[in-house]
Amino acid sequence: MGALYRVLLVEKQQQMIHVYKNMIPWEESGFQIASVADSESDALALYGEYKYDVIFTALDLQGGNGVSLIKKLRHLGPECIVVVISAHEDYDSVREAFVVGAYDYLLKSRLRYSTLTALLDRIREDLAKKEATSLQESWEEMLEKILGLIRDEQKVDYDLLKEILSRPELYLLQGRYRLLYFRQDNIRNFNRSLKRYDKPFWMNSDEFIDMFRNKVSMRDEIQLQLKRLITQYLQGIRGACILFNKKHSGVIVLPPLPRERYEALAHQIIDGIGERLTYDFSVTVSTEQQGIDDFLGGYQQVMEYHMSHKFYDGDRCVEFAEDARVIQRLQYSSFPCGNEIAQGIMEQNFDKVKDSYSKAIGQMIERFIDFTDVKGYFVSILHDTKKVIYEHGISEQYPFDILYEGINEAESIQFLQLELEKIFKTLIDWVREHHISRYHHKVTAMLDYIDEHIAEKLTLEMVASASGLSVTHASRLFKSEVGHSVIEYVNERKMAKAEELMHDRTRKIKDVAAMVGISDQLYFNKVFKKYYHLSPREYRKRI
Repeated sequence: MGALYRVLLVEKQQQMIHVYKNMIPWEESGFQIASVADSESDALALYGEYKYDVIFTALDLQGGNGVSLIKKLRHLGPECIVVVISAHEDYDSVREAFVVGAYDYLLKSRLRYSTLTALLDRIREDLAKKEATSLQESWEEMLEKILGLIRDEQKVDYDLLKEILSRPELYLLQGRYRLLYFRQDNIRNFNRSLKRYDKPFWMNSDEFIDMFRNKVSMRDEIQLQLKRLITQYLQGIRGACILFNKKHSGVIVLPPLPRERYEALAHQIIDGIGERLTYDFSVTVSTEQQGIDDFLGGYQQVMEYHMSHKFYDGDRCVEFAEDARVIQRLQYSSFPCGNEIAQGIMEQNFDKVKDSYSKAIGQMIERFIDFTDVKGYFVSILHDTKKVIYEHGISEQYPFDILYEGINEAESIQFLQLELEKIFKTLIDWVREHHISRYHHKVTAMLDYIDEHIAEKLTLEMVASASGLSVTHASRLFKSEVGHSVIEYVNERKMAKAEELMHDRTRKIKDVAAMVGISDQLYFNKVFKKYYHLSPREYRKRI
């Protein structure tokens, strides 16, 4: 049997992924599940890189949905085959899937061995017809796909990889060598620059799909320009060769050279790409490797080092894997800024939010915290913020998945700070537009009750009843959110109202007291003086 057709499986339920993988012997049918994604955005990004032969997708995904995914895939590659496997068996769901271009529609409840194998036989015949008129892939193209799959931790044919690496063109891999890894800085930002935090649903529009397709087309041109330019800088280095793993990144196999020669070459590449192509790139040089068997470890080493150290060193940097620093894991208890950030968002106070996340980032830089922990920390803060917004009674939910992606796709601490500023400003604007109270909806109910009954004698029991909570629970929640006890807050609001009424000199002081629910004028005088440091009579004289 020849090369297997590559399948992308898009499903959010791990149990179903396991079922699909084990239901049939895929390879015997001529297919292999090469990659798995659980969201529309991940599936779209993977297809943009690898152009899978077949995509199996559910309709309900972790982020986005199957119908939207099919529509975008058909724009990116009209020839792609997309099969829906769904629990939805209503007519509208089935019809909508076929309208946007589904190849077939299978029900999860009726999925059987015979059904799936028969479908694969039909797909294999259709793919074979297409192949009859297409050119055979070059070894460079096959290697690019394999290296890309390794980078994305997907399934790989390692026997084929070793066979390609043994080609005479790659004779340097038989001896000692180093790998120089080059990658465009903030490429994920280049890909997600279409995304709008303030208009998240725009990404389902035809305009977005067309713009995304144009960006995918640009990648091929970028790769061609990179290859031409870097090849010029490699002249005179015998055996040096470029192996792309993405359209915007790859490794250069180099013979043993002095460290300063590697560094000079790295800067030459960075400066040349910046001047002639106007893109920012960074470079990482691996430790010395020996033989083909070392290639995979060296390749993974140089990519991991690049991401972890460039995150702090910033754009257009040159890294050497032999200079590794000690990376520390994050102890969440030592970064108690999450509550302050969530509170600042609800208070619509960006300065408070910025002070909090800037303080946390400063400590992370100082301790050289693992970059995945840094991102995870701020994603967890967004989770907490989402929970707080929900607790405050808002019915319309912001699509936080877009915000999580913004953080996870940041490739440097500097870029993360810029993303956090945009994210938190967007959330504050959203909170303001939706008139979300800074307090828990139970507390808001008590505050509203106090304002509506300010002219009455208010007791703790009366205020607590407005929240539907017990007196003890209501008192604890009120104090934690407002910062004052219920009675303290009631007196504060009554005195503020009394001060306002005092400006009308036609009203007697005892009438003012009665209008805020206090019948005892001596008690009113005592409480008023506590807040304004003057008796009501003295205060009125100074008005």
